[in-house]
Amino acid sequence: MNTIQRAADYLLASPGESQRVTETRGLVAGALFSLTEARKLGGSSPRFPDELAEFSGELDTVLGAVRRGETGVPDRWLAGFHLNSAVLRLAFSAERALKIINPPEARTARTHLLKLCGRRKMKRNFYCLINDARRAGTITAGEKRRLHKLRRDVNSIKHDPADLAERDIRTLDHAVELIPIVQKLLVSAREADEAHLTT
Repeated sequence: MNTIQRAADYLLASPGESQRVTETRGLVAGALFSLTEARKLGGSSPRFPDELAEFSGELDTVLGAVRRGETGVPDRWLAGFHLNSAVLRLAFSAERALKIINPPEARTARTHLLKLCGRRKMKRNFYCLINDARRAGTITAGEKRRLHKLRRDVNSIKHDPADLAERDIRTLDHAVELIPIVQKLLVSAREADEAHLTT
């Protein structure tokens, strides 16, 4: 049994008690599905400038299929689609789990957040949630670094395509390495949620 299957086993054995845990569990399930599909298609890796013509041709094939209402697209493009879907879902599920673990009323004071992170509001919350989880012992220093890299990669997908070749999560294996971290956060989120529901 591989990492993806073990995580699916955990999700099957651990249904969500609340809406927010169930929704986070759903994001993780989507990531696992996307990684499984990417693996079936042979994995994926980022495109480099010298492959632009090939990638452009694949896009034309994809767009033509969409226009005709068909689903037949190049395997490499589809593998990359699933890999990016998984990376985004892993990032979103990690952020949601961290918000359950460390709800607003328990977070560090806003003035301390500003001093600690000194980042734009959008980044400050996620990075500080990661840092708070590390300080609380929820994650290790290595896991903290991986989560920071995950968030940076998601930002490069959203904002700076020039940085895509520099992404840390460039392959299927890189994404699969994040599963145990996100699963660990989901376990902690479930425990925090159960404690909140019983108080």
